[in-house]
Formats: sequence, C-alpha cells, structure tokens
Amino acid sequence: MIRGNRGEPRVPQDPARGLVWRAIEEAVESRLARDRFEAALKTSALEQADAPPTG
Repeated sequence: MIRGNRGEPRVPQDPARGLVWRAIEEAVESRLARDRFEAALKTSALEQADAPPTG
C-alpha cells in the first residue's frame, strides 16, 4: 500500500540506496515473506489432512 507521494528528500547519489527504492524493496520482501508463510501453512494443513489418524 502506498501512503502518499513523498519521494526522495533529495536526489540520492546511488538511487538503489535511496529511500523510495529501499521502501519498495522492503514492501516486496515483506509481501513475499507473508506469501511464503501462508503457503507453508496451507501445505502443512493439507499434509495433516492426508495423514492417517493416530491414537
């Protein structure tokens, strides 16, 4: 989610290390981490559903 149009306070010497690009990278990494976590939960639930009953 983008919360405004703030941009860089000044032109960074290295755009890859600028505030805007780092914020984009962090958002993507956060989203990917959440997606992987949710996928692992779904996989685990499916594996448990396929497992034979114990006890």
